Amino acid sequence: VLDAERLVFYGLEVPLRDLRPTQAAALWVLAENAGRPVPRATIRWEGHIQTPEDDIQVVISRLRGELKMLAARLGPGAHPGPEAARRLIRGLSGKYPGQGPYKLD
Repeated sequence: VLDAERLVFYGLEVPLRDLRPTQAAALWVLAENAGRPVPRATIRWEGHIQTPEDDIQVVISRLRGELKMLAARLGPGAHPGPEAARRLIRGLSGKYPGQGPYKLD
């Protein structure tokens, strides 16, 4: 669950203010398009992210790290595990390496 103030991640409630603004914005755009590939330019534009398009991968990498840490807080044997949580956001192949869209599964 994601709303204007919080993220509920497998039962763990986290205030959105605990994420960096760029991470929260990227998560919001990906969640609105869950299950569909989202181009980096769309993440940047719809999320009002000032980071250059080439650096969106840094934002996503940090967001994945946050999700991994949240999964670790769920405890051993929880679903998803930390590595599975990190893979909830997949980078897809694009025309050129490092330029493909992202998809929230």
